[in-house]
Amino acid sequence: AFNNKDVKTKITFLNYWKIKNNNKLVSGLFTLRDREGNLINRIYEKEFNYTYTYDLFNVLKKNKIKNNFLGTIECEFYSIKDLKFSFPALQVFYETKDGVGCVHTNQRIFNNIEDLFENKPLNDFQTGFDINVSNKLDSFLTFINGPVTLKDRTLKLNFFNSKGKKLSKKIPYKIIKPYEVKYLSLTDTFSDLKDFFDNQTGYCKVLSTSENVFNRIMVGNITKNSRKISVTHSYYDCSSTKDYIDENTIPSDE
Repeated sequence: AFNNKDVKTKITFLNYWKIKNNNKLVSGLFTLRDREGNLINRIYEKEFNYTYTYDLFNVLKKNKIKNNFLGTIECEFYSIKDLKFSFPALQVFYETKDGVGCVHTNQRIFNNIEDLFENKPLNDFQTGFDINVSNKLDSFLTFINGPVTLKDRTLKLNFFNSKGKKLSKKIPYKIIKPYEVKYLSLTDTFSDLKDFFDNQTGYCKVLSTSENVFNRIMVGNITKNSRKISVTHSYYDCSSTKDYIDENTIPSDE
């Protein structure tokens, strides 16, 4: 969640529970935390109309926070009826003077131990997004930790340029607090990336230090003047995964 003179954050969604499933018994809890993971504000909604918007600017204003803000918004939903899906991905919008970037929510905290075990294999290296480091553009990566303090962790990044060359980087962290945000501006963090990419688009694979969360990290590209932003989420590195069905194993009568 960003809030500064250039970027504003909003979360909005259509109440499909009420519209499609006639479920009027859905409540929500929206928790705002700062960059260090400290609790700033909680908003409890007993029920929702057909649409709902969480405007970070208004929440910060009510809490008398005026400086540049970087943090997280955690959204939880509850009902005595079946919600139909376990982790709704809401739309988050980053508004600037010249446009809007949009992606669905990501890096959810695991619901339980079974959820953790089922998805742990998908929390390996994350990739599937473009890297742009040039005179006009910068790329950024965000990592949100789960509810447990982590010690002596190392963030691993493998960059690949348009020529297929690889550049590996590591960032050590002595302590990562619960719900803490690690925001990486690649231009500010690595001085040699600009020459490595040579004004061409590349990509990277990153092994996050976060735990107890589903590590679909939010990543993006932003102009140097912060007036245009594009965002997406990562996907686990499946380059060595064979997730297709071998037709030879299917019986002929099926």
